[in-house]
This record gives sequence, C-alpha cells and structure tokens, in this order.
Amino acid sequence: MYDTTLMDTIMDNPIAITALTSLISALVGALVSGILTKTRQAADEREAYSEALKTLLKAELYDLHHRYVELDEPLDAMGMQLAAATYHVYHDALGGNGLGTKLFEQISAKNVK
Repeated sequence: MYDTTLMDTIMDNPIAITALTSLISALVGALVSGILTKTRQAADEREAYSEALKTLLKAELYDLHHRYVELDEPLDAMGMQLAAATYHVYHDALGGNGLGTKLFEQISAKNVK
C-alpha cells in the first residue's frame, strides 16, 4: 500500500502549488520591502546627522572667526589646530563649503602667536 505524504499531495494539486508559490512570493516581497524601508530610513537618519553636525561645525568656525578675526584675540597654536580640525571635518568629511571655507581662510590668515 502506498502512503502519500503532504508533499505528494501538494505536488499533485495545481491549486496547492499556486497557493504555495503565491505565499512564498508574498513573504519574499514583504521581506525585501521591509529591508528597503529600513535601508532608506537609515540613510535619511545618516543624512540628518550629517547636516546637524555640519551646522554645528560651521557654528564653531563662526565662533572661532569672531574670536580671532573680529575681536582680534591672539591666535595660538591650539586655536589654529582647533580651527583646522573643525574645518577639515566640516569640509572634507561632510562636504561643507561656502561660508565655512571663507571663515577658515580668514582665521588661517592670522599669525599664530
């Protein structure tokens, strides 16, 4: 006597094959959609953090510029290192330019004392 298994039953039934194929396709689609959504959310979050950091670094450059250029306080080596480090992250790593570059150039033009 032949004992049929669940797999034999499914394989002999075209409706069951269609249903199983549809279920697997739906699960894979949902999984891929979830992964893409999480990836987009992570990218958006990274962009927001990047923009926030760029803004903070530009504000630091502005404060350093105000101190060393506008108020004409003496610029020591530590102040220049801080300005350079701030600018390089702002410009090189985060793609900042424009005002931050102008501020840094004016700070750099000062003589280090």
